[in-house]
Amino acid sequence: MQILSRPDFLSDLCPRRRLDSGTEHLAPGIVLIAALALLGGGEVLGTPKSTLPDPESGRYIFIQSELSEDEEAFNHEEQRTRTVGISGKTVVIEADSAKNDIWNQFHNARDITELTIHAETLIVRSRFHLMGTLLRIHARELRMEDTAGNQIASFVTTPRNLDTPLGDTGDGEDGAGGLEAGHCFIFIETFEAGETTKVRFDLLGGDGQEAGEGRDGEDGKDVEECDDLGLPATNEQPAGTVYIFERDMLGQILPLCGEPAWPTNGEDAVADGRPGSGGHGGDLRGAIDLEEFIRFDGGLAGQTGESRAGGKAGRPQIARHVRFRETLGGEFRFDIDETRQTQDGADAEPPEADRAVGVDGEFGGIGSTDDWFHPFILRGIYLHALDASGPEHNNPWFAHATMMEYLDLLAAFKQTSKWHDLTDEDRQEIGEVEQDMLELLARTENAARTWTAYD
Repeated sequence: MQILSRPDFLSDLCPRRRLDSGTEHLAPGIVLIAALALLGGGEVLGTPKSTLPDPESGRYIFIQSELSEDEEAFNHEEQRTRTVGISGKTVVIEADSAKNDIWNQFHNARDITELTIHAETLIVRSRFHLMGTLLRIHARELRMEDTAGNQIASFVTTPRNLDTPLGDTGDGEDGAGGLEAGHCFIFIETFEAGETTKVRFDLLGGDGQEAGEGRDGEDGKDVEECDDLGLPATNEQPAGTVYIFERDMLGQILPLCGEPAWPTNGEDAVADGRPGSGGHGGDLRGAIDLEEFIRFDGGLAGQTGESRAGGKAGRPQIARHVRFRETLGGEFRFDIDETRQTQDGADAEPPEADRAVGVDGEFGGIGSTDDWFHPFILRGIYLHALDASGPEHNNPWFAHATMMEYLDLLAAFKQTSKWHDLTDEDRQEIGEVEQDMLELLARTENAARTWTAYD
């Protein structure tokens, strides 16, 4: 039998919590359990040959996903959307993790309107992009751990951008506006992000879409001018003559040159569309000031289009239809029957976006650090403690202390309005977990008092 001094024994068996100051203290409930097992002289009878179950195991993580009944516009497409909830003892978000598939399931998802995480400890080891998603976190501890080969550990709620231009249809369609980034509500007790300040919450607004292209105007149609026919007229053939005719004794028209057509105007240009404005940056609310870790700039507008030229006027720009006739005096002459003048088409300048840069998001304080706790984490906490109390880990002491602590937290939660905000189904499910916890507390109480374990 191994005899440990009290400090060493507690260090091996009892969970410790880091304070903001950097010092550590025993989790609530531990000291009481330790005192019950202490005999005179500050020594402990027996210490378990124990380890604790891996708190990062997927066994202690629960994921719920609810699919909307109807389609809605989200991330620039009509689609059915999801609301996702993740709960557990220690939730790890890491690319290609062997412990769970949270990152693989949800990174870069563009159909999740809201994602909520409840955890005792939340560890982020990769960039986790939730496009336009409302993110809620309730965790005792939030840790950002950069790892080799991964981008900076962070939450990103920038919405999907429409990077594909509308194209050269020539219609000048307006670009879609950038979308608002997802907002974040972060209720945590402690936050660790290493020694250097990096962006851990990237809430950039979406960029506006480039507008569809317009087009230059078509040139007007030209009509060939009549050559000098050598007709015996007493006056000159008018400039710009495209059609010459005469009438016979019955008034019928007899064409002498050209067709009875006219040159046409140049077509007006079609302007490029208006580029989409930048979207709003996301807001972050929480009890701990995280502003130095946030980027919440508004998105950028789409690029302004090009100038478009109107079509050239048809030639000749001053055109005439001319009648060749004989006068009463027996002479011949050219009389102008009709004159028309063509115009160049109007040029078109591209319009600018209504807003070049979206409105920035902001940080705001809300709630307290006690708001980290939510009973949705209890199932994972209970299962971890249950495994700890079993023969593989032989640590009923840890299980007993954990049950005491979390039953106290649950009792305090029930005194708040948040308990009454839960659905009847949620309260029933939590009640079932509470009963399991009370049974585990009872089963481990005697072991916590009289524990003897062997090497």
